[in-house]
Amino acid sequence: MARALELIAQQPYKKYIATHILRPLAMYSTAFHIDQEMSNRLATGYYAWDGNTQQEAPNHDIGGFAPTGGLHSSVRDMARFISLHLGDPHDRNGSVLARQTTEQMRVPILETAKPRYVDSATLGGVATGWFLSSIAGLPVFEHGGGDFPWGTFMALVPAVDLGVFIAANTGTNTTALAQMAYNVLGSLIHVGD
Repeated sequence: MARALELIAQQPYKKYIATHILRPLAMYSTAFHIDQEMSNRLATGYYAWDGNTQQEAPNHDIGGFAPTGGLHSSVRDMARFISLHLGDPHDRNGSVLARQTTEQMRVPILETAKPRYVDSATLGGVATGWFLSSIAGLPVFEHGGGDFPWGTFMALVPAVDLGVFIAANTGTNTTALAQMAYNVLGSLIHVGD
């Protein structure tokens, strides 16, 4: 998909993302390349190479796979990205995505026998850029990922204007991060009852 975007936009993928998404959303701590300032704030990654003892893991560039997991960000910037998808964006005048577009991205394309990350006793599914699940009877739009040794998980519950983002620097167990996110969302939903 990254190459298709480059061909359509007539510019490199990374430049397009920076110009048309990151800058309009004021996501100034998000980039494919870690400069010195970002490096000074980057969490150290750890991994239990022997299965028991956490040891420092090296930073690395994933090269041509950058569009699938090479974007580095901060929690503050991810909050801005969540806001875009919940309809209260820092995005001025719909310059990144119109509200109708974010809603269209949540339309199911494919149903699956179960959700991808957390067993919510409902059918799962796929939408544009999101996996589908539910919590407390409300639809959840989620995406997890990361690149060794970092792991991330984001979940949105637009029906109640909630979103959560979790990042870890000790492995890429996305299912564990998803469970934490669902615990947080469950608590927040019940507080609002």
